[in-house]
Amino acid sequence: MARRKASPSPATISDEVLSKLKAVIALTDAFCKRHLNEEYVAMCRRLAMALARKQPSLFVRGSREVWACGIVRTIGWANMLDDPKSSPYMKLIDIDPEFGVANSTGQGKSMAIKRMFGIGRLNPDWTLPSRLGINPVVWKVEVNGRLVDIRQESREQQKRAYRKGLIPYIFADREDGRAVDNPQDEPAVASIEGDLSSPRLISTAKALCCFGSSRRMTKR
Repeated sequence: MARRKASPSPATISDEVLSKLKAVIALTDAFCKRHLNEEYVAMCRRLAMALARKQPSLFVRGSREVWACGIVRTIGWANMLDDPKSSPYMKLIDIDPEFGVANSTGQGKSMAIKRMFGIGRLNPDWTLPSRLGINPVVWKVEVNGRLVDIRQESREQQKRAYRKGLIPYIFADREDGRAVDNPQDEPAVASIEGDLSSPRLISTAKALCCFGSSRRMTKR
C-alpha cells in the first residue's frame, strides 16, 4: 500500500505567500509557546504550510492575525483543547482576543480552514503525537469487512497494520501511548529555511505523515 506522498517543494510557494507564511508562523509560534506546548507549535506550522501551498492560494488575503487565529483554533478544536480534561486546556473563544480578533472572525476563519482540508474532531491527520494513543479514530481499522479497534488485536495484527501505513505505530510496544519518530515523509516545514527548520519541532509531527489512504486489511 502506498504511503502518503511527501509535501510539494517550497519552490512552489511565491515570495509573497512565503512572506505571509513567515509572519503567520511567527504569531502561532509565539502563542503556542506562551499558552500551549511544542506539539501545538509544530502542528500549527504544518497547517500553515498546507495553507500556503493551497492552489489557488488564498493565503495572501486577510490579515496575518486572522489566519494565525484560525490555524490555532482549528488545531485546538481537532485536539479537544476546549475539553477541561485536556492538558493543555483552553477555551476556543479565549484564543481570539490573544490575536486581537473578534470571536466571530476567528470562528469563521477556522470553519473555512476546516472545510478546505476536511478537518473534523479527532481527525488522525491533525492529532498531536501525544494524543494519538487516546484517539479512538486513529485505531479503527477494517479487518475482513469488520471495523475493529486494532489496539485490542494481537501485536502481529498491529504490526501488519503498521506496515500497511494504517496506524502510526505499534500500540502494544508503547505503554505510554505516545508516537515514535517515523523517518518517512518528513514535513516540509523542515525545508523552508533557517528559523523554520528546528529538528525538535519537526520530530513531533513525523508520525502524522505515515497514514495510508485506505484503512482495510485482511486478517490471516
